[in-house]
Amino acid sequence: MHRTHKYLTLSLLAVGLAMLCLPLAGRSQSVTNYWNHTLQTLRTSFGASAAVSNSKTPVTPASPIVAGQAQKRPCLSYAECMRTQTQTVESTSSRTATPTMRRANRASTEAIMTLYDQTNNPGGFDITYQDFEAGLEPFDNEAADDFVVPAPGWQIQRIEILGSFIDNGGGLGAPTIDVTFYSATGAPGNTLPNAVLYTFPAVTPAANVNGNFTLDLPGGGASFPPGTYWMQLQVNYPIAGGQYFWVTRAVQSNSGAVWRQPGDGNGTGATNFTRLPDVGGVGAGGLGTTNPDLLFRLSGTLAPGLMARVYDPAICLEPGGLVAVQATLTNPNNSSQPSSLVATLPAGLTGVAGSCTTDVAGPCTVNAGTVTWNGTLAAGQSVNIFYRARIGANVAPNAQLCINNVGNVNGFMATAPACVNVVCPVIGNIGVSDQKAGSVLVFPYYTSTIGGASDTRISISNTSAAAPTVANQTYVHLFLIDGLTCQQADLFLCLTPNASFSFKASEYDPGNTGYVIAVAVNNQGVPIQNNVLIGNAFVNTPNFADNYGAESFWANSPSVASVSGSTATLFFDGAGYDPVPKQFAVEIQSPVDVAGQQIVTASLNGDLTASSLSGAAQVGTGQAFNEKEVFGSFSAFVTGGCQARGIISTTSPRVPNGLGTLIKTGQAGSLKFNVGGAVGLIMTPRTAAWKGIRTLHKTQATATTLTIPVFIPAC
Repeated sequence: MHRTHKYLTLSLLAVGLAMLCLPLAGRSQSVTNYWNHTLQTLRTSFGASAAVSNSKTPVTPASPIVAGQAQKRPCLSYAECMRTQTQTVESTSSRTATPTMRRANRASTEAIMTLYDQTNNPGGFDITYQDFEAGLEPFDNEAADDFVVPAPGWQIQRIEILGSFIDNGGGLGAPTIDVTFYSATGAPGNTLPNAVLYTFPAVTPAANVNGNFTLDLPGGGASFPPGTYWMQLQVNYPIAGGQYFWVTRAVQSNSGAVWRQPGDGNGTGATNFTRLPDVGGVGAGGLGTTNPDLLFRLSGTLAPGLMARVYDPAICLEPGGLVAVQATLTNPNNSSQPSSLVATLPAGLTGVAGSCTTDVAGPCTVNAGTVTWNGTLAAGQSVNIFYRARIGANVAPNAQLCINNVGNVNGFMATAPACVNVVCPVIGNIGVSDQKAGSVLVFPYYTSTIGGASDTRISISNTSAAAPTVANQTYVHLFLIDGLTCQQADLFLCLTPNASFSFKASEYDPGNTGYVIAVAVNNQGVPIQNNVLIGNAFVNTPNFADNYGAESFWANSPSVASVSGSTATLFFDGAGYDPVPKQFAVEIQSPVDVAGQQIVTASLNGDLTASSLSGAAQVGTGQAFNEKEVFGSFSAFVTGGCQARGIISTTSPRVPNGLGTLIKTGQAGSLKFNVGGAVGLIMTPRTAAWKGIRTLHKTQATATTLTIPVFIPAC
């Protein structure tokens, strides 16, 4: 259990239930009036809803009460003391029939609230719960009652106890109270205290009004996640000064309250926790009550809500890969609170500087080993904090890395680990597709020749449902990337809702072959979440003629990029944009029947501003399968830099006995291979009986980053 170190207090009027010892002459009427007044104050101050009878009027002792006479032994109940025990009293001249009501001096009340209130239905009977002076150890006793904590949990800071006091000559004195919290064991409604969770020894009451205690727990109190718990109290005060009692409750909530006397000084046999009515029985030397519960109230704050997760379980996480983390911190209180988050990264993860974004104002800093955010959350408000970390190059496969996220709302803590396994799933639910709208489009292939023998017509459309006005237009930063040099040429499109723009590659990049990336940006050129773009390309060359849909990357949150100066780094990690495919499976025709089938891949990893892109080429060993599931492995088939190609023939990719033998004439087969991070196409020549261009099937994904220049759109 976690204990915090800051708290606020609540100003509350405490009322007295203790009976003043009045002169014998005229006592009955004065006592009755006082008691009725006290019970009415109880209902008003503590919100008691049930009617309370005047059952506490004490019986006149059988023997005279003499001023200065000492208390002989402790009582089990207030009623017992008033019936049979001699008491120390003051002279009649010093007594008054008017109860004294005192208001405790409190600090700010903004944060604290009532968490649990069990102060109604008083049972008209009080039990002892006191640690007496040396020599009376067998009579020391304790009482406890339970409470249930709902989600999201509680930070208990204050305890209020309804009680009473009998003065043996020391007055209210200066008692302290031991507070112990336990876990619960047993079936719901029939639990008992189990393991000790918190101990607060010798707490000095913030208020003591005739035995009604207000306790402000030190160190900010105690944190409790949802569950059932027990609270045990014991007053530390000598019997020579007086005796304190706790008021019982006629109605039971949760499990019935318990009491114990380890030394069994009163012979009840209740040396372990025992339900109140079962302690010795009524009138048999026991507590003498049939009431099942006790009166108390708990106050504090709701526990901060904190959730954290790593994106995305379908991503292939491997050494050198990128991890995206989202932490959501919630202020559950009814007022604004200072809040913060600290995430500690384990060995094997290094924070990506500048990668933290939030949807609530406040500085957010990513260092190599920590992530911090500080701000103010309004009542009920949540902050979503996104940050990135990179897996170390030497982290072993299948290792588990856990990030420790700690949220703090007004000094009260919540923790939420975010763990990730360094592993690549066999099949992933890959988000990128050529059949949806998104915030980033990639056209893996275009070509044009001077003179017009080859050309590619590219179209981009804005599918937004907003009104078709300039104010609602979508800005698109368009990059034409040379497939050999990786150098980029860029331009801007400004598309009002439902508008389209088409252009020929020969109009903007004649004589070149490459690929196109289109990024939705705002009016300052910064990448944004705006999932409205679709696109397609028509390729017409002497070898190929068909159209294909642009691969679309959905922006999953506003946290899609970090901006530094005149550049922006896009995060393709599942938390920002969809992750980038890293494994492909593609069906091919027999190379004996169709020569010249071609695979083209285009990189989405690196820095466009430095013409430094990688990830399109094949990584590791691929596999070729025929219709009968016979396979052969191959390497170094799809080669290149930012754009890579692999031409299929009877001997390529190279497998035992040749691909033409593995996939015989009249048959179909498939290829499976890995890349660093790219999208791609399979292009079948126009001379084949079954021709066309289509995107590759994606079976694994990875997280990449892509840095682009930032300019104000000029359109």
